Amino acid sequence: MRLSWHILVAILVAVFFAASCGSPQNDANQPSPSSTDNASEPGTTTASATLTGAVSPTGTAVPIRKPIIHDDDGTPDGTIALIYLLQNLDFDVRAITIAEGEAHPAVYAVNMLRLLQRLGRQGIPVAAGRSTPLEGNNAFPDSWRAGSDNGWGVDLPETQEVVQALSGAELMVQVVRESPLPVDIFISGPATNLAEALRIDPSIASNIGEVHIMGGAIYVPGNVGVESGWVRNDVAEWNIWVDPVAAEELLSAGLDVRLSPLDAMYNILWTEADAQAWANTGTPAGVLAAEFMFRWGLPMIPEVGLPDLIAAQLAGDPQLCPEVPLSVGVRTEPGPLQGQTFIRPDQEPNVIVCLTPDAAGMRARMAEVLGMGSSAEIPADTSLWAVGFRDDFSRPSLQPEWWWESENPSHWRILPDGWLEITGEDASLVQGGSQNNTLWTDLPAGDFEVSIHLVADPSADFQQAAIYLYENSDNYVAVLRGYCHPCGVGGNGIFMEYKADGRLEVFSLAAEETDLLLRITRQGDQLSGLYAFEPGQWQVVGILNHQFAFSRVGIGVSNVDNGGIEHDLVGMFDYFEIRGPR
Repeated sequence: MRLSWHILVAILVAVFFAASCGSPQNDANQPSPSSTDNASEPGTTTASATLTGAVSPTGTAVPIRKPIIHDDDGTPDGTIALIYLLQNLDFDVRAITIAEGEAHPAVYAVNMLRLLQRLGRQGIPVAAGRSTPLEGNNAFPDSWRAGSDNGWGVDLPETQEVVQALSGAELMVQVVRESPLPVDIFISGPATNLAEALRIDPSIASNIGEVHIMGGAIYVPGNVGVESGWVRNDVAEWNIWVDPVAAEELLSAGLDVRLSPLDAMYNILWTEADAQAWANTGTPAGVLAAEFMFRWGLPMIPEVGLPDLIAAQLAGDPQLCPEVPLSVGVRTEPGPLQGQTFIRPDQEPNVIVCLTPDAAGMRARMAEVLGMGSSAEIPADTSLWAVGFRDDFSRPSLQPEWWWESENPSHWRILPDGWLEITGEDASLVQGGSQNNTLWTDLPAGDFEVSIHLVADPSADFQQAAIYLYENSDNYVAVLRGYCHPCGVGGNGIFMEYKADGRLEVFSLAAEETDLLLRITRQGDQLSGLYAFEPGQWQVVGILNHQFAFSRVGIGVSNVDNGGIEHDLVGMFDYFEIRGPR
């Protein structure tokens, strides 16, 4: 019996938690806070943030990245789709294969290695597929293929990496065979490589997850005849027409195929403003994706279709397009109907088709993914913003604007020197929806800045002291000082964890400092998590773009105890402040 992806993920996460959380961590002494507003002198910390994988700093299981093979055919569109998959925390790109689309596979495989060099993603194996389709001699126009050979004029550095000796199909077979989890396949061009891989070893079908294909035209005309000027064919789309035999074999293989045809492309066209927004993220991925967009014809062409990107986005976010199950066949015989994808109404569905993607949702998700780990500048100076609410915890009681959630009076107190001390308990706001001694106040509408001065010394997995912006259990942001050994930082760190529409993501930065400043700012739809070891020396933990409807902001401390923690984390808060535009 073939286990589903979700069952296998659940098994691996359970095993991972048992291995990483079963033994207690050593206790550590809680530092004595200073009574001033100033944080301690900066110490040593890693210079760049690391996006984490299997476990979040609060102990919530982060979805394991789905292994995926990217099968590219050398177009700017397909390459943008690859950049998206490389940047997306949902995926682990295990291999890149090049098909005979606009690419001459052996040439574009080298271009792909240079692209990985520019993005700092060396080490992903790249293999060239066969130079011809499985049958026949259909091919893209030579002029288009010349652009592909040249890497579309994008500046790509030289690299010492080399193309695999295996063919594209052979590399697919190897990766799928060796993977402990089902491998998704993304195909931006002709289906030649996967069809050939299944000919080499049909048994790999049992370990292939979803197959995402850009190809075909269901209810709209094809584009081969009108774009070539020399092929008499008004019904076929290029990717299917180049190798119709491969496409038909794939659709007949019993795989979980997700098809994004030309019908979908016409529902979302991309503009110069989109490319500029990607570049403005400041990330290497965002800048490079924008360069390929401009090589696709902008701004001379005001709008361009990126059908490969639609297929890539649906690989991780199927909710962005209604799923239409259909039985689709491919006409393989030479002639004016070759490559046509046609519906077989009397047969069981063999594909899930996207016809009407959510254009606004796709634009927002693309900007969000490309902005992950943004190296863009810290948000605009907010030093002249007015203080809307501040508590220095210098009075015997809290200010009336506060309220407690699940108050436990024995686990919090205001110290004589003006610090609020909260002792963590096992429940977690972001794991179970309720956390003892979470201190809330109302959050103003519009732009804001929330800052705290914190002293905390977590020393066991998932302990954390945090600022929380909260809408509900599926939509929140937390910037925190925490401990998470399996998160990729080796234990102590500063984290920005967020859930948007139920999707959990984490930015993390290794740091040993126990005395620090934390801040969250919102300017428009951009939320930025910041930290500093000295006043005014703010650095970015993470930046994201999403429309939240936060109603409250708060602070809290939790052990997030999954068993084995023998001591409670103590968090000391010197002040809490909300600022907003005057």
